[in-house]
Amino acid sequence: MDRTLSEKLWGENLFGISYPTVCTFLSALLSAAVGMLFVGLGARGMAIPSDYWWIPLLRAHPLSYVCIGIGIVFLAASLYLVRACFKKEKGP
Repeated sequence: MDRTLSEKLWGENLFGISYPTVCTFLSALLSAAVGMLFVGLGARGMAIPSDYWWIPLLRAHPLSYVCIGIGIVFLAASLYLVRACFKKEKGP
């Protein structure tokens, strides 16, 4: 079986953590970053100063709602990936 470059340099795991777990955790961080980017873009489109908090929501562009929805999906995916990182693997 061919070993990857990281396995050749560091062995079977990285600081005592298996490579699939590290890869899943890095994917969760990337997913959270992309999700917050979309939520930030959507919230920026809704930032209309007003005395009533709900008025900017009524005048927001639909693209702002779409950006917030996509961001929430990415954030939910990152939570799922973090949960998968810390779940104990069952033996054979």
